[in-house]
Amino acid sequence: MIFSDIINATKRYCESLIKQSVCKDLPFHNWQHTLDVVSSSNLIGNAENLNEREFAVLRIASYFHDVGHLMGATMHEEISAEYAREFLELQGIAADVILDVCLTILATSLKLEPQTKIQKIICDADLAHLGQISFKEKNAKLRQEWRLLNALDLTDLEWILLNINFLERHTYFTQTAKNLFSKQKKINLDDLHQLKNEIKAKL
Repeated sequence: MIFSDIINATKRYCESLIKQSVCKDLPFHNWQHTLDVVSSSNLIGNAENLNEREFAVLRIASYFHDVGHLMGATMHEEISAEYAREFLELQGIAADVILDVCLTILATSLKLEPQTKIQKIICDADLAHLGQISFKEKNAKLRQEWRLLNALDLTDLEWILLNINFLERHTYFTQTAKNLFSKQKKINLDDLHQLKNEIKAKL
């Protein structure tokens, strides 16, 4: 199987889905987020020495992992997996590859614990921004998106406390992600604590 062809076809299909749906107007879960996750998946996957098949599953899953947002945030992982299954079946992709792609997409749910190396990599890639300098900017876009969708509208202090709790509970699964992102993640967490203290001092 020539995986490069299906990966390129997947990229075109997912870009079309996202850019022609409500996702194009989402501040966070848009095409740029997908590209960021694909980039982080490639970075971690290379360091984790994936074989060709594993890399193909990872890349395809990374492109598809958030297309379900075009139907809303609820159960978007399941919807994303279904889009992937239907597309890959039409491309004549082997059933075992399709299953691995779908399971990898489903693993990005915060309710699940990733089991395979590929699942751990995509989870780390999906939350790579927690340990990047761009965290503050991307986190602001996520807050904007939640407000836009009427999902959650918190005060500044409530938002900061929510993020502190999330970062403190979160852990990267692969050693590569820990090496790449842990230092900056701690800086980002320290910055949140400082903001918390500044806000509380004004109350």
